[in-house]
Amino acid sequence: MNVYLNALLAYFAAVFVSFARGATIKTALYASFVSAICYFIYLVIPHDKSAYFISSAILMLLCEMFARISKRPAIIFLVIGIYPLVPGSGLYKTFLELFNKNYEKALVIGGDTLVNLTIMAVSIAFVSTCFKISKNFKKMHNA
Repeated sequence: MNVYLNALLAYFAAVFVSFARGATIKTALYASFVSAICYFIYLVIPHDKSAYFISSAILMLLCEMFARISKRPAIIFLVIGIYPLVPGSGLYKTFLELFNKNYEKALVIGGDTLVNLTIMAVSIAFVSTCFKISKNFKKMHNA
């Protein structure tokens, strides 16, 4: 399937998730834009661990930027924007192999999925921490 079409579908999926979670129209549009951009970046980068790291870092960077623009917490944009990046197929395949009693394959797939989720978490935490440090640094020098 076309990369642009996938990003567009990610955008509309994020819009629907936003409204299901009770987001305002403005928040839903911002968060869906963030979601589509990050999923596009994920699809363009070759599918290895760096794709998860880079797309998650850009996701958090955009979430922090839109949080500053809209004067809302970044977590609002993060919760909606991360949906397309979560390795759901890896979780599904892990439990499918467990159900089929193929424990070795489930362990390999589950381990890889856990590594991908950990990479995403570290990337998000790194960007968020950098934003907090720069915010505190500006407060120190402006005081």
